[in-house]
Amino acid sequence: MGVKADMEVICVGVATWDTIALVPRFPAPDERLVAEELRVAIGGPAAIAAITLARLGVKVGLVAGVGDDRAGQQVIAALSDAGVDAKFVRVVAGASTARSIVTVSSDTDSRSIVNKPFAAADQVVKGGGGAGGGSCGAAAAAVASAEWVHFDHFGLQLKSDLAINRGVGPKISLDLGYLTRDIKVGEVDLYAPTAEVVQQQRAGVNVATAVKEMARENQNLVVATLGSRGAVGSDGDQIIEVAAFDTEVVSTLGAGDVFHGALVAQFQQGRDLREAITRASAVAALSCRGLDGSSAVPDEKQLEVFLQDVQGKG
Repeated sequence: MGVKADMEVICVGVATWDTIALVPRFPAPDERLVAEELRVAIGGPAAIAAITLARLGVKVGLVAGVGDDRAGQQVIAALSDAGVDAKFVRVVAGASTARSIVTVSSDTDSRSIVNKPFAAADQVVKGGGGAGGGSCGAAAAAVASAEWVHFDHFGLQLKSDLAINRGVGPKISLDLGYLTRDIKVGEVDLYAPTAEVVQQQRAGVNVATAVKEMARENQNLVVATLGSRGAVGSDGDQIIEVAAFDTEVVSTLGAGDVFHGALVAQFQQGRDLREAITRASAVAALSCRGLDGSSAVPDEKQLEVFLQDVQGKG
């Protein structure tokens, strides 16, 4: 079987193992609180996007790095359990898997995150095999033959190693949660920043207008997330604004990553811009029913039921 049949989409970037605590409020200095819920789970923008794609029926793999520790084993097991191909997750000897400690406050619907990143970034693609024995060359070949490749901010650093360029091979998607360097928007087919990143790039310009300008200038799709206000996207001609869906919220942790994975899934499945943003927004909203970023991500059937229910109420 060819790699294209194995993986329609490949996500590239961060995978973490997280400890998440739901507390009634953020503790004061030196205060001890009893958690309402405590959970350990997989995290990371690319990993959560990949799990979302798998949940929505897309054949997906992940290119990422973990350490040869217990947390790394847990990350790989969680990916496999979710239906994500982990053969290109690189296990680096002597390295520590990225970890996060997340505190979610139920009274303010906000969170704090303490993160210890994966320090062996230069070894994710280069040198040696992945968790399933995949080599660097095999990872590049799989990426080249996929229909879409989705990068997070960390994964973008690996773009040159994977020898991928817009217009040759798969369509390229970029999730950008914060502006880390000069980003060339025209190098990707789908640019998906936060509203804050857009405002940094186009100071003084309305987000919707800026999104349309960027899409027109670069002849691609630009979709910006607006947090609780929804999302706005453009193909350079039209501006599509979609309000956030009203649903139960336990935690918004990972909702943006879920949105980006769901957005790529919609485009991979052939939907237009408005429908893609609408459905991705619904998937992200439903994911907020869980404390972690992936456990409440709906499958295709659950998504359809939710959308039909919303339409019925409308």
